[in-house]
Amino acid sequence: MTLTSALLFIVYLTEAAAQDSAGTNFAGLTAQNICQLLPDSGPCRGSIQRWYYNSRILQCAQFSYGGCEGNENNFESKQECEQRCALAAMDACAQPVDSGPCMASVQMWYFNQRTGQCETFIYGGCHGNMNKFDGKEQCELQCKKDAGAQRVCLLRKETGPCRASFTKWYFDARTRKCEQFVYGGCGGNLNNFDSKQQCETKCLEEIKSYGICGEPMTAGPCNAAIQRWYFSLETQQCERFFYGGCQGNANNFESRQDCERKCLHKENTGDVCRQPMDIGPCKAAIPRWYFNSHTRTCEQFTYGGCEGNMNNFESREDCQGRCMRQLQSHGICGQPKEAGPCLAYIQRWYYDVERANCEPFIYGGCQGNMNNFETEQSCRERCSQEISCNLPKEVGPCAAAFTKWYYNRDSKRCETFTYGGCEGNANRFDSQEACMQQCVGYLPVDSRCRLPMETGPCTASFFRWFYNNSTGRCETFTYGGCNGNENNFTTKEECEKTCANY
Repeated sequence: MTLTSALLFIVYLTEAAAQDSAGTNFAGLTAQNICQLLPDSGPCRGSIQRWYYNSRILQCAQFSYGGCEGNENNFESKQECEQRCALAAMDACAQPVDSGPCMASVQMWYFNQRTGQCETFIYGGCHGNMNKFDGKEQCELQCKKDAGAQRVCLLRKETGPCRASFTKWYFDARTRKCEQFVYGGCGGNLNNFDSKQQCETKCLEEIKSYGICGEPMTAGPCNAAIQRWYFSLETQQCERFFYGGCQGNANNFESRQDCERKCLHKENTGDVCRQPMDIGPCKAAIPRWYFNSHTRTCEQFTYGGCEGNMNNFESREDCQGRCMRQLQSHGICGQPKEAGPCLAYIQRWYYDVERANCEPFIYGGCQGNMNNFETEQSCRERCSQEISCNLPKEVGPCAAAFTKWYYNRDSKRCETFTYGGCEGNANRFDSQEACMQQCVGYLPVDSRCRLPMETGPCTASFFRWFYNNSTGRCETFTYGGCNGNENNFTTKEECEKTCANY
């Protein structure tokens, strides 16, 4: 028996005396257990509005309580629910150090969310929380892999769920400055420093790691209006701006491709378009647009005027330019399964290209990608069409001779072929009608060449080319200089090379 185990066995004899003060009921349910219980109305027939903690969506929600029995995930107010369950909902590595009520003296390790390090503390031997580990190696294995993957100084300011009032400092990626904020005392994230000097030492060095891509967007003092691209630390994407023509800085590229080639590394890309709509805590009423990742459309909402998240656009065109472009360039059903970095346990469905089927997976609750569906049916409805109609004709290895139909992307028609009788792929139909119903008129989500010609709202006059899906040719148009869409080429050769197969 280890020393730690022996000490814990000793304090076990006194643990019962501390049950109630530690927030544990006599049935042995800790706060964390209670907050994971399903709502239980009980056998009585009253209709009392109560609150329970929904561990799937990580929020307190209302339910109707019958008035007797039920379980302890039952609170009279939302505030009481949040106070009880906020800490239980946090990832173990984000929970504050907690020695517990018992009186042993056991050295253990916890992850300090502010310093990003595993540190020792004295554990009393009972209760506490899940942020406790027998050794430094175990702590680092569990917690530092997540912290190390984060760009600390790009994280948003986060006060945390507790209600203390500590003056701290965070790095604002938009202003490139360390700013003060009020920290609640627990949770939050690593963009949290005791002093301005500590913040600047950490973050100005981190920003340097971006090189020219970390420099702020600067139009310069001259008055030209030259369309250029810069890398935005805040959105982690290459964004359009108008350069004045002189001075400025090196975060200034002639094309989005040049910018992305230089700056858009895989490790610092964020999926803004999968973030939920967030009005923020302020009370203004500003019309904005966000991308709804469930409906795959840009929708309007009312923004409160502060905080929120980056899925927040001033116009539908800005939203579509950012998020629909992402859909068009990748094709969601071809994206890999991605659980994301959070630790929720939500069953979702993704399309597995190799198996040509929708498969279940466990989603962590944040980030990930768009190959993520709430039901098998919604996955099939979206992806069976997207994938099957883009596959090549495949006879298969067997030697039978069955007349079947497939969708020919080049001719944009359903055509017959002789199927060997085994294997092959999903672009195979028993009749012309079935093929046409599935594929004719279908717009592949990765086809910029099927988008309509769009001049954009600005009033410049640039000579450009677009692919006219009606005539099947590349044709000229006048581009206004901003927004628009991806069916926009600087030369006829570029247009024809990109859209030849459409």
